[in-house]
Amino acid sequence: MFFGKPKMDEEERTGYGYMKSREYNLAPEEEKARKQMMELILLSSRFASSITVENEERHFNGKSILKAGELKKGEHFYVVADGSDAEAAIEAFDQLFPQAAGGI
Repeated sequence: MFFGKPKMDEEERTGYGYMKSREYNLAPEEEKARKQMMELILLSSRFASSITVENEERHFNGKSILKAGELKKGEHFYVVADGSDAEAAIEAFDQLFPQAAGGI
């Protein structure tokens, strides 16, 4: 698991499969950012991989609805997927956050 700032699009072999991470940012509009966070949680729940959302100040389980308000509009963050379907998970997040897919 990462603590701090992971490298963009990092991939490494773990005991559970592959770990991938990618940097994203929330929309600058409040309403759209809230919707993206809710969609992130719903999308995370579709994958077997563990999904972690983190930045310099926060670190939480991407499947936890209790943490939906942790990030604010326009904030940069990383999604770290660890498991057998990590690559598919990151590809799905690329669709949710097209403005930052592949880097900032």
